[in-house]
Amino acid sequence: MRKVACIFLLSICLVFYSCISTDSETTIHADGSGTVITKIDLSAMMKMFFALDTSQNTEAEKNIDSTIYLRDFIAQAEQKKGAAFTKDERELFQNSFMNIKIDFKEQTMLAVITSKFSGMNQLALTASLNKDAMELSNTLPPQDTSQGDMGNTLANAVSGMKLTAAEGLIDYSYQGASVTASIEDSSEMQMTEQMYALGEMPVKITYNLPRAVKNITAKGKVEISADKKKITISYNMLDGMKDPAIQSYHIEF
Repeated sequence: MRKVACIFLLSICLVFYSCISTDSETTIHADGSGTVITKIDLSAMMKMFFALDTSQNTEAEKNIDSTIYLRDFIAQAEQKKGAAFTKDERELFQNSFMNIKIDFKEQTMLAVITSKFSGMNQLALTASLNKDAMELSNTLPPQDTSQGDMGNTLANAVSGMKLTAAEGLIDYSYQGASVTASIEDSSEMQMTEQMYALGEMPVKITYNLPRAVKNITAKGKVEISADKKKITISYNMLDGMKDPAIQSYHIEF
C-alpha cells in the first residue's frame, strides 16, 4: 500500500503538467465566473506498477474514495508564499477541492480537481493554485531520490509558464529561458529521455466560452466547434518537457 501511495502522491504532485492522461475543461459564463474541472487518469501508471511488482495483493487492499478540500491547506499555502493570501486567492482556495478514487481490483486511479472562480482574475490564479496544492500534497510521506529527480525535471518543464486571463482574453505562455537552461542538466535530461520510453503523456485542454472565439494561436493541435464557442487544445506533455513553449496558447473571444 505504501508503494502505491508514493506513486499516487508523486503523480498528483505533477498533476496539471505530466500525468499519464490529463483532461482539463474550463467553462466561462457571460459574467466571467465559471469552473475548471481537471481529470487525471493514472490507471496506466497503476497497472504498470502492479505488472512490475506481482507480490502486491490487490484483493486485500481497500478502495479509496476521498475528497480533499483545499480550504484546509490555506495556512500551509500562505506559509509557502511567505505572505497572506489576497481576497481572490483565499476565495479560490475555499472553492476548490480534489476527489481521489482508487480501485485496486480494477487497477484504476483517478483524481478530479474542481475549482470555481468568480471572475477572470481568479481564473488566472487557478494554475498557480493547482501547482501549490500539488506541492502541499507532496509534503505528506517522503519520497525516494528517484521520485525527487523526476519531480524536479517535470517541475522545471513548467516553471516558466504563466496563465493570464482578462475580459475576452486567455493566454498561457512561456516567460523565460530558465527552463531551457535547467532541463539541459544531464541527470534531468536523462530522466526526460527515460520517460519518453513510457509512451505519450497526452494533455487535453478545453474552453467553453460565453461567445464565439475571435482569434486563437497554439503550438498544439486545435479543434474549434461549429459555433466557435468550444476550443480544444491537445499536445504531448513529454514534448512540452523538452520545449515548454509547446504548451503555449492565446485565445481572444
